[in-house]
Amino acid sequence: YNQLYQNHGPLTRFILDLAIPLPKALQGIDEFVLNNNLRRAFEGENLDLEHLRLLLEEARKAKVPLDTAGLGFAFEEMVWRVMSRFAGKPDDLETAEKLSLIADIMRILPFDFNLWRIQNLFYEMRVRIYPEFREKALRGDEDASLWIRYFISLGKILRIYIE
Repeated sequence: YNQLYQNHGPLTRFILDLAIPLPKALQGIDEFVLNNNLRRAFEGENLDLEHLRLLLEEARKAKVPLDTAGLGFAFEEMVWRVMSRFAGKPDDLETAEKLSLIADIMRILPFDFNLWRIQNLFYEMRVRIYPEFREKALRGDEDASLWIRYFISLGKILRIYIE
């Protein structure tokens, strides 16, 4: 399917640019491949957020119906893995940055997802870890200030009040 998708991609984009409905065979290939690629992007260990954005944009342009239940679950699990890693090692700025980027992705996802576990863990970090980083930031620690920015960005998306 991936090979068919790659081979017929230019034709598909040409047909879509003409605002002509895709033949069912091409539509089925697009739907299968894009949903599968999105699921793999969420399930992989190395989350490539730019690739994810491109896949979502491609699905939007091709008007591909997404497997909202399956993709929503895969996304929730991916966010849980990253958030759990962050909670276990909160001074890891790379993971904090990744969560901030994930927060940006949450804004553009065209499907619903449930983040109650992530919200609970975030709130726990808000109570237990945030005050320590806030004190460091107030004393001029640049890494702590950056951490605070990432944390607040994620809190806004999760709808958890920070200060």
